[in-house]
Amino acid sequence: MGPTAVPFIFFYPAIVVTAWYGRRSPALLAIALSALTADWFFIEPRHSFRLDQPSEAVALVAFVIVNLILVAAVELMHSARERLATELAQRLRAEAQLAAEKELLATTLISIGDAVIVTDEKGTVTSLNAEAERLTGWRSDEASGKPLAEVFQIVNEQTRRPVENPVEKVLRLGTVTGLANHTGGNVERWS
Repeated sequence: MGPTAVPFIFFYPAIVVTAWYGRRSPALLAIALSALTADWFFIEPRHSFRLDQPSEAVALVAFVIVNLILVAAVELMHSARERLATELAQRLRAEAQLAAEKELLATTLISIGDAVIVTDEKGTVTSLNAEAERLTGWRSDEASGKPLAEVFQIVNEQTRRPVENPVEKVLRLGTVTGLANHTGGNVERWS
C-alpha cells in the first residue's frame, strides 16, 4: 500500500526460509519480529509502534495474514514430504520382506526331494524344481509360461490313458485334490 509496502516485500523470503528450515515456531517469531521491525522503521511515525493511518494498519494486518498463509503452506509441504518418506520406508521394508520370503520359498522348492511344478492360477507353469526337470525333461526356464498339460501329462499306469490334471480340478472345484492311485507322469517330452 504505497511506499510503506516496499519494505514488507523483503521480509517474505526471510519468513519463508525460516519456515522451511526452522518450521512453525521460528517462522511465527519471524513474522512477529518482521511486523514490529517494519512498523518501527518504515511506517510513519517512525520509531514508534503507533499506527496513525488505517491503511498502514491494514497493510500490517495483511502482511501478517499473508505470512501465516505462507507458513501454513510450508508446513503442509513438510507434512506431505514426511508422509511420503514414511510410505517409502514402509514400501522398502515390504519389498525387502517379500524378497526374503521369495528367496526362502525358492530355496525350499529347490531342496524338496520330490518333483514340484509350480503353476499360476490359470494352470500355467511358473517354475520346476530339479527333480521335476529330471522327470519331465523340461528345464524350468523352457517350461515357464507353458500350460501344465504340455509340460506334464498324467496317465493311468495300467490303461495309459490321460487322467484329469489336478490343477484343472482344483481350479474348477476350488478344493484340495490329489492324484488317484495308479497314476504317473508321462515323461515323454512333447515339443
